[in-house]
Amino acid sequence: AYVYSRPALYRSYATLLTVAQTAIDQQSSDADIQHVAIQRQILTGQELLDETLMRLNHDEEQTNGITFDSSKLTTSELRRMLTVQAVPETNLVELAAIGYQAEILAPIINSWIDIYLQRRAEEVKQSTGLTLEALGEELTGLEDKILSKREELEDFRQINEITSLGRENLFENQSLARFRALNKSFNAPSEEAVKSKARLDAVNKATEVSQLLFMVKLKLCYNYMKK
Repeated sequence: AYVYSRPALYRSYATLLTVAQTAIDQQSSDADIQHVAIQRQILTGQELLDETLMRLNHDEEQTNGITFDSSKLTTSELRRMLTVQAVPETNLVELAAIGYQAEILAPIINSWIDIYLQRRAEEVKQSTGLTLEALGEELTGLEDKILSKREELEDFRQINEITSLGRENLFENQSLARFRALNKSFNAPSEEAVKSKARLDAVNKATEVSQLLFMVKLKLCYNYMKK
């Protein structure tokens, strides 16, 4: 009788907490199933796995001195080694690498997650930059409106010789009514500018904290598993 034995199959895994970026004045939901599903697709996407394989091929420190030959491990083969499973009712995903060479599995997991975290950090930075740019443009536009209204108001004051609002006869003056309308139209963009400036200041002050908290959440479970 012949006894056939299969080579041992090894598994290395890590748990990753992934959260969707939210507005600075909002809190992320406890469990965002849709976001987790999207991140599962990203983690097994061609672009991210290509970059992971490149990292493995060139980063000896990350791979504990193990040399990876891209001719021996293709992106398709790498994808077949990897699994991504969502943990029900949470923002957690369990990442696993399965193969016959135990020594390469942990480096694969580490490189895979590092590339993913790097991409997420870049995404947060870009999104925050776009928000700041939009608020800056809004504020600039409002400042231009304020300047234009201020000039219009001053011209009207001089043309109609309005020097004081305390004169009783002016309350029945048509010019005063128009002056008040202009003054009101001047105040509107001024108030908008104050609000926009406050929002811009809030974003600037919260940007570093927001990015830090986002990345701490993202790395929390992963760093725990690495230890």
